[in-house]
Amino acid sequence: ATTGDNGSHDPSRMIESEGKVYIYSTGGGAKSSTDGLAWRSEPGPPWNRSLLANNQGIWAPDVIFVGGQYLLYGSMWSDAKASAMVLLTSPTLNPASPNYRWTDRGVVVPGPAGVSHSVIDPAPLLDNDGNLWVVWGGGYPFPNEADSIFLTRLDKATGLALTSDPSYQPPNSPGHALKQGHKEGPYIHFHEGYYYLFYQTGSCCNGASSTYLVHVAGSQSLTGPYVDDRNFYGSTGSIHGPGHMGIYSACGFERFTVHYYPDSGGSVIGENELRWSNGWPA
Repeated sequence: ATTGDNGSHDPSRMIESEGKVYIYSTGGGAKSSTDGLAWRSEPGPPWNRSLLANNQGIWAPDVIFVGGQYLLYGSMWSDAKASAMVLLTSPTLNPASPNYRWTDRGVVVPGPAGVSHSVIDPAPLLDNDGNLWVVWGGGYPFPNEADSIFLTRLDKATGLALTSDPSYQPPNSPGHALKQGHKEGPYIHFHEGYYYLFYQTGSCCNGASSTYLVHVAGSQSLTGPYVDDRNFYGSTGSIHGPGHMGIYSACGFERFTVHYYPDSGGSVIGENELRWSNGWPA
């Protein structure tokens, strides 16, 4: 169980900076912890919401440390079904550090009105060769047969889309299509020669009635196909609608984070140890 100011929806992965771990959430806020369990609020980064007109705020940020800086990706969505992935960078995540300064890097992947996917829920990753990518996407407002989860190659120097990559054909196909239909919140994790794609189905935001369910599929290739889809983590007891995976790997162990709804109240940070059984996460 987490404690303190642990309210969060769509939490990012936990990531370490200057002796604390940090999480970023839908709404654009930030939280820190010295032990990964007791949380406190921190000043939110200066998100540039002017990059998408009439948006509903910052959704589902996620962060990675590459090349001496933290790359914090966020997303926005509007009622016109337009969306955008945006990027901030900083040398540190600690607001008390003299080196704490966020730089707005602009739009990473555009999702103008008219495309049949939402450019939301980014999760950056380094592949086994050290190349930088971001998996992202949502398909709920669109036909079930439409591509919804995408993987986009990024320029490691800038953190922006690598426009020279042949798979980057915006706006309709800005990367490798990994899944179709009403899926969202993807996250990819590498383990012992395989890539594992986590994603959610169900309703995210109905309190204790939420039906969010985390699925996982596997592939020997980062770009797929991801097969053998199975349930990973769903509602149990007083944990309702868990979703939006993040994985913290350090010191010989792995822990995953999600949000979930308790029997009453808003969504909170949930954590559990990640183990492996017959080649699959559990």
